[in-house]
This record gives sequence, structure tokens and C-alpha cells, in this order.
Amino acid sequence: RLEPLEDLVTGRAGEQLPEVAHAHLPQRSRWWSVPPEVKLSLRPQESYSSLNAFLNAPYQWVLKYKARLSPSNLLAVADENLLYGNLAHRLIDRFFRTDGAQALRGDALTAWFSREFANVVAEEGAVLLMPGRRSDYERLRSALERAIGEIQRQFGAAGIDAVESERDLAGTFPGGALEGQADLVVRNKSGQRAIVDMKWSGANYYQDRLAKNRHLQLAVYAEMLRQETGAWPQVSYFILKASQILAPDKAFFPEARPVQSGATGSTPLLWDQFTAAWRWRRSQIDAGMIEVAVEGIEPTPESAGPPDAFVPEELPEAYNDYRWLAGWED
Repeated sequence: RLEPLEDLVTGRAGEQLPEVAHAHLPQRSRWWSVPPEVKLSLRPQESYSSLNAFLNAPYQWVLKYKARLSPSNLLAVADENLLYGNLAHRLIDRFFRTDGAQALRGDALTAWFSREFANVVAEEGAVLLMPGRRSDYERLRSALERAIGEIQRQFGAAGIDAVESERDLAGTFPGGALEGQADLVVRNKSGQRAIVDMKWSGANYYQDRLAKNRHLQLAVYAEMLRQETGAWPQVSYFILKASQILAPDKAFFPEARPVQSGATGSTPLLWDQFTAAWRWRRSQIDAGMIEVAVEGIEPTPESAGPPDAFVPEELPEAYNDYRWLAGWED
């Protein structure tokens, strides 16, 4: 029966309540074992987000997609970088859905930006309208005005004649169906396409992704577009805060900052490395082995994949909703 929580805490609850046996919290371990009768089957559809967890933090994938554990959406309000990124994506999506957006200049562009920036903040970033946030509001406004101007300049230099914002993508991989949504898919006058993934900040981080051939999100999106069109697209990051395009070379975006990788044909090679890593992880999960890849738990020999596979990496602890379920230290 139901009892007030206060009575349970103070001991005033009814004596007929069963006593709960004390149990120690589970200790941290690099691997969880799943009984043979428990089958962690393939999902009907995967995305980059789910595959990122599957490869780099399998226990997060199991808890989120198989155990269906998820944090409450009411626990926090987006602020700072997450909020700025969300507002930037929304504003630029509106920009490219506006007829003749690429041709807007001068007073017409200023008027459009002032109106739509105010609307987007009022609808999705009202925290920036609170007392004491005016400087944050103005900094964001200035950064996004520069970013839109730079997008126009970069796309003009590249001869872009078609832009698809929030472009839905679909495809297949060895594990089944894939889905995703690219921030921008653009086409130049020669008919070549490129995927532009917009990030609020982190220019050095994403430059490192390209240099080390670890731009997996872009590779997944590029493969889906390749399956649709028959040709590999160019890939790039647009860092909004810095108003900068990062690309493997200047072949598509002549004004981009080129970041060369040591691997020839980097995006197709990265896709092959991903599929090899997926098969390796899938074989572990089929055998009931779930790796708890978190900071503070040393890897074991089983943590290393085959030589031709994408090498896993620890995901940022700050974005791990399941870190307290990984076990406890003494």
C-alpha cells in the first residue's frame, strides 16, 4: 500500500511493510556480462548518435536503446553553448528557407536578420531576455550576423546554386537501416554536392577530427548521400562562433580553411573503418560482452578492435547521462 514518504523516513510507516534487505552498490568493472538467454537484437534503425554510443560506449547504447532508460527533459534548461547552437541552427534554417536569401544584401539583409533573430530568441531563447543577460544577447547577435555574412561569402565563392537545410538522409549499413539529418546539403554549378555540419564552437577540436580522419558523423551522412546520388560528397564543418569553414581541401570551398588528413580518400576510408568496428562490437554484444568504457576504468585486451577498424575513444563524461550507472568506487 502507499505510505507517505516522510513516514518511511522517520519510521512512522506501518509495521506491515516488508523490510528491504541491504545490498551493496555494484562495483565498477570494465565489462558487463549478459546471460545467454538475454538477446540484444539489432534495432530497426540506427542514427549517428546511436552508433556513436554503440562503438565508443556500448553500455550507454544498451541502457538507452535496450533498457530504454532516459533522463527527464525537465531537469535542465538549455543555456550557454547548447542554447547558442540551437538558436544558430534555427536562424540559419530560416535563412535558407527564405526566398532569395542568398541575394539579400545591405539594408534588406540587416532588416531580415534583426526581425528573425528577435523572433527566434523570443520563441526558443527567452532566457537571454532576462535581466543581466543583455551582454550575452548582444554577443550572440553579433556572432550570428557575422556567421550569416560569412556563409553568403563562402557559398558565393564556391558557386553554390542550391541549398537544402535540415536535409533528411536515409541509407543502409551492415546492421540495417540508417537515418539522419544534415544541417546543410549544398550543390555547386558543376552538380557536385557537399555536406556542411554546423557547430557553435570548437574549431580546434573539429580541425583535429579532420586531421586525424575521425569525422565519423560527417562520414555517416556522406555515405547516406552517396547511396542516394551515387557520388561521394565533399564534407565540411562550419564553426559558427568563429565564422569559419573547415574542409579537407579547397576543391569545393575555395575560401575554406583546409585541414589535410594523412589518409588518402579519407571519408570513404573512414566509412570502411566504421563498418569493421561495428562488426567487431556487434560480435561482442552477441557474445554477451558489454564494455563499460568510462574514465577511471582501465581498458583490457578485449577493448582493442581489429587493425582495420575505427579506434574507439572515451566519450565526454559531461554528456554521459548514465555515468552513475557504471558502478561505484570503494
